[in-house]
Amino acid sequence: SMTKVFSGARNLIRVMPNTPSQIGRGVSTYCFGKQASEEDEYKIKTLLEALGTAHLVAEAQLHIATVLNGCGPALFFRLIELLAEAAERRGLSREQAITLASETGIGSLELLNQSNKSPTSLVREVVSPNGVTHALLTSLDCQELPKILDTAVENAVSRSIELSKI
Repeated sequence: SMTKVFSGARNLIRVMPNTPSQIGRGVSTYCFGKQASEEDEYKIKTLLEALGTAHLVAEAQLHIATVLNGCGPALFFRLIELLAEAAERRGLSREQAITLASETGIGSLELLNQSNKSPTSLVREVVSPNGVTHALLTSLDCQELPKILDTAVENAVSRSIELSKI
């Protein structure tokens, strides 16, 4: 539909930025409608990197990429919110709980980015057999968190596809 509206455009680029772009730490995914020249690819990537990082994806991958980087901030914010609420019910102040959870998240994600280790490997480094982390992760698995997340991702991808047809 955009090709019809912008019939004179040499190329159309679909971009999904995210809200951390507000502080220069965003993640943008993008794809070109037609094959782009090296110069066009460079210009778009440079423009988007002013917001954080930019990742070229195939058109067919844009819906799942949208879920990861477009919806991802809300998922992380919601997780922090839920952790803070659970901690608050157990005696921490809301402010302290949010601070502890968000700083732990920032440090953990930086470790993931800098260590070149897989998330699975890093999980193993934290978990002691029958320890506190083991209890937490076992409880999440028993409540089918992996299935819940997979279903949520599928629903979000379906909605992205649906919205792209409007």
